[in-house]
Amino acid sequence: MNRKIYINRTLSNYLVLITTLICFVFSQESISIDSDDLFEYKIQPGDNLWNIAKEYNSSVQHIKILNNLKSETIQADWLIQIPGKEYIRVMDLNKLWIKGIELRKDAKLMESITSFKRIVNEDLDDNLSSQSQFQIADIYLNDINNYTFAIQNFKKVLKNYPSSEETKKSIFMLGYIHSNYIESYSDAIFYYTMFLEKYPNDDLSHSVNYELDLLDSLNILNQLKK
Repeated sequence: MNRKIYINRTLSNYLVLITTLICFVFSQESISIDSDDLFEYKIQPGDNLWNIAKEYNSSVQHIKILNNLKSETIQADWLIQIPGKEYIRVMDLNKLWIKGIELRKDAKLMESITSFKRIVNEDLDDNLSSQSQFQIADIYLNDINNYTFAIQNFKKVLKNYPSSEETKKSIFMLGYIHSNYIESYSDAIFYYTMFLEKYPNDDLSHSVNYELDLLDSLNILNQLKK
């Protein structure tokens, strides 16, 4: 029996579950923001948002967003949070992240990729950048079905963010693509072996071993050794 047909018949639910779980982990609605550059301020009589923003090198728009203010009207003794310059940058990137997620949900895939690329290019935070790079790869894999571009972008995660959580997921996905989509089994074994060497006790190691056992049951491992 053709291996691809065999997989489709016996493991389709299992493989879809793996992909769904991985995509779910990296599709949260927003990303956390460090509060090191965030200030609390008690409004004084005569204050206005423009003067406060100028004093703290902030912006009226971001102060309004952060404090859920619908207008520039403020009152004495209110406590408000004021974002500094770096905090504002992350707020803007967070907005890009949410935009990218929403565009992906609306099937505006290239626009979504553009939003995530802008985050990667900012290179402000490895955690946020690695998540965005992973999103790009995942869009090419699961939404566009361009396996070449998916592989290229998963490899970028490995190269640029080797210590990130996304690297672990990307190694798995590289093995998964090579094994189940393009049938490049030697490359699949390479990435699955890499995964087990780097993350032997990870929960996904069970899935990796399952995939390797499947290759073995289909005599693919023995064929590659010849």
